[in-house]
Amino acid sequence: SKDGSSLIIMKHIFDSCTCVMGILDYMLLADFHPLRVAVHGSSGFYSLAWHRIRAWFGRTFKVTTETMNLDHVHICPEMFAQQTIYLQRLERASASFRTMCFRHYALAEQTIGSNSMGSAGKSFEHMQGSFLRHPSSEYNAAKYRVHEYTNVKYMSFVGLGTQ
Repeated sequence: SKDGSSLIIMKHIFDSCTCVMGILDYMLLADFHPLRVAVHGSSGFYSLAWHRIRAWFGRTFKVTTETMNLDHVHICPEMFAQQTIYLQRLERASASFRTMCFRHYALAEQTIGSNSMGSAGKSFEHMQGSFLRHPSSEYNAAKYRVHEYTNVKYMSFVGLGTQ
């Protein structure tokens, strides 16, 4: 939807999946490994759905932001209310997906060890890229530029809250 209301639902789905994954922490390794082998190809970093979702976030950020001046949107959100709301919802859904990826990574490390290759034949270092990098380098760079801008703009306030 244009207002991003479906992104709110996506965020909650990813958050729920992250919580449900926590249940697997309570399984004995001897019980978990047959399950891991049985779902091979349909879960985690090996699943087609995971790759589609990750690619969708990248495409959606690109399409959404390619005609925006992200610096202006971030600095003056009140002037770009619709874009700001949509971007916030997209960012939150993306962050929830990356949190779920991190949770999967931590579970995999706990169950098969970080020296192992994951089900997809990927190293643990390769899996880190799925949750460490923002899906849009330009969007991420714009947030950094605003961060630097506000550091300079509000430099005279540094430390005032601690006095």
